[in-house]
Amino acid sequence: MKIAFSTISCPAYGFEQQARAAGEYGYDAVELYAVDGQRLSVDMLGERLEEVRRAFRDAGVPICSLNSWGQFSMADPEARAAMEQQVTRALELAAELGCPQAKTFGGQLPKELPKETVFDYVAEHIGRIARRAESLGVRLLLETHDGFSPSSYVGAILDRVPSQGFAGLWDVHHPFRMGESPEEVDANIGARVAHIHVKDCNRAAPGQDKWNYVLLGQGELASHVQRAIQLMAGRGFNGYVSVDWEKQWHPEIEDPEVALPHFARVLRDYTQAARS
Repeated sequence: MKIAFSTISCPAYGFEQQARAAGEYGYDAVELYAVDGQRLSVDMLGERLEEVRRAFRDAGVPICSLNSWGQFSMADPEARAAMEQQVTRALELAAELGCPQAKTFGGQLPKELPKETVFDYVAEHIGRIARRAESLGVRLLLETHDGFSPSSYVGAILDRVPSQGFAGLWDVHHPFRMGESPEEVDANIGARVAHIHVKDCNRAAPGQDKWNYVLLGQGELASHVQRAIQLMAGRGFNGYVSVDWEKQWHPEIEDPEVALPHFARVLRDYTQAARS
């Protein structure tokens, strides 16, 4: 089990600074999300591909995942078709970078449609992308996030797309928000999880779905992070546990120079304990 950080955690960094931070703070890889204060879109990644390749190659730091910024739950088939092209392009760029995977969001489920109908057409698009991913030697990840925060919803797509080019991304926070235990998430998707996102937080007020982000070990999510790592270690998971410190969207939280070394130390303790 290896550790990485998403560049959502250090959005102001350039590529070279991201790669240096991985070495300085004790990470095994970096997950691409933002750069130079901007969201790293698929188009921007394509335009700056050689710069990315050079920065991480020269530092000897792998890129473990990237964000396709896709979603497939919307009712408009033309919008979904455009997303299919975008996500497929992200996987092609991942392959060019020697990166094993790219993630997609599911998106919010349309209220006017039965969720099974949404699952069917989401799976149709992801199934085609997964076949392309297999041919490229990479895989697409669907994250427990937004409308797909319940792990059973991600599980429904995994069941419909039994491809080696498709896997789950367990973001520990969002199923926790839905009231799920790590054991429930593991039962629903654990066998197909290829990547894990972690943070820590406390509920801002009782009964509200609002959260204050804190350093790992200081919040109520920490025990779920530990348990998720234990469960996945029990499955022989050898992928990345990636720090999803949302500095990009919450500039008031701790700076990366504080947060990233802290998360690395605590995650090394958690993963070592899980292995033993």
